[in-house]
Amino acid sequence: MDEQLVTLFVSQVREHFEFLVLDYGFAEPLVELRPDVYSAIVVFMGNNVAIEFVLDEREEHIECRIARVVDGERSRHYAVDENRRRVRENLFGLLRRRGVTNWISISLAGLSLEKQIPRKLDALAKNLRANSQDILADLPGILD
Repeated sequence: MDEQLVTLFVSQVREHFEFLVLDYGFAEPLVELRPDVYSAIVVFMGNNVAIEFVLDEREEHIECRIARVVDGERSRHYAVDENRRRVRENLFGLLRRRGVTNWISISLAGLSLEKQIPRKLDALAKNLRANSQDILADLPGILD
């Protein structure tokens, strides 16, 4: 993994999403490095919801996932648990499923991953603030 890219990603996530801690009571972010799959994950934990920011260096992809918190832990399952209950979903998939059509999108075509990071994170922050008040309020049942 490119350490400079990961450092940039983590610092930009902290900068763009500091409001989760200051304004909404989420815990300070945790950083998970997964060099075997070329990814880094920055996680803000609430009591009911975790907000995960994922950098996939190999795929040159950045995403935000919303995860269910059960007994103080994020689900170990990727999307659904053994009871077929949704436990994690991409933010845009969740918004689309809810019928939100006014999300903020940006073009990243032709940009290096380094240049994509601040732009994508800025758009994600705006979308969380504009379209996801229940997520920010850490309400249970968000993924139901």
